[in-house]
This record gives sequence, C-alpha cells and structure tokens, in this order.
Amino acid sequence: MRLLVVPLGDVPRDLLADISHALAKYGLRCQVGEGTPLPAEAFHPERGKYRAEELLRLVVPREEAVLAVTPADMYADDLSFVFGLANLGRPGAVVSVHRLRSPDRERFLGRVVKESVHELGHTWGLPHCSNDACVMAFSNSLEMADAKGQDFCESCRRVVPIATDPTRA
Repeated sequence: MRLLVVPLGDVPRDLLADISHALAKYGLRCQVGEGTPLPAEAFHPERGKYRAEELLRLVVPREEAVLAVTPADMYADDLSFVFGLANLGRPGAVVSVHRLRSPDRERFLGRVVKESVHELGHTWGLPHCSNDACVMAFSNSLEMADAKGQDFCESCRRVVPIATDPTRA
C-alpha cells in the first residue's frame, strides 16, 4: 500500500525519512511529499494549540493515503491534547510530534511510529481496541503510549490491509 508522508509545518526532513523507513516495515511504500505551512486560522490562542480537526481537513481531500506530521500541539473536542487524529474509514491522518518528544531518539521515533500506525488504523476502519498491548489502544499519556505494543492484536490484524509484523524488513 502506498502512503504519502507530508510535513504540516516545519518538520525536519530526516525525521520524515525515519518515519517513512519505519512504516515500510509494515508493508507501506512511503514517499515523502511536499509540505504545507500551518494555517493561522487553525491556531486557537485561547488554548495555545491547533485544532486537530482543522489540520486533518488539509489532508483528507487528497486521493491517496496521506499521513501529515506536524510539530504543532493539537487538541480535539473536549480533549486538552491529542497525539493524532483520523476519521474512521476515511483516508488521511495527522500526527503531532509535539508531546511525543524524548531525549532518546529511538524512544521518540518509536512513539511517533506507534501513533502514526494507530491513526492509520483508524483510516482502515479500526476503532480503539480494549487490548492494552495493541497499537490501536487509546493513549492519552506518554506512559500509555510507551506501554502499548507496536503491532495490531490478533483481532485488529484481521482488518488491516498491510503487513502486520513490523520486525520484517
């Protein structure tokens, strides 16, 4: 499956390349595309964050599967922040690296990849999973993100249209 990975705001190209390389282990053929500046109208000064739904709208109209990666801190509905957002069963997802940062580059990249795969899972029709080890488990803290696995549980694996063993090269 082909996936276009695009920066939404100022995202280092080496990070986009690392994300694409890691996602290739799931069977995704990733291409890094041209970016889009963060739209000023998506920023909500009263919260000091970007509204995730407004950022997601920038990538949803595209024809191909798209993962937007942003440095922006995002929120959605009544959640004070979100790591990412996607519409169930529709192409296009956005992931924020803002709260996923770590001084350990491996841990940081692992978090970004987990949340990217999680949001892509939503685009393939998967809801949140009750299995805490599944990549589709909901995470609203770094501890929860770190604790969940990098792969789909057996139940979710039956639905996804990609390779399900991220250790494959």
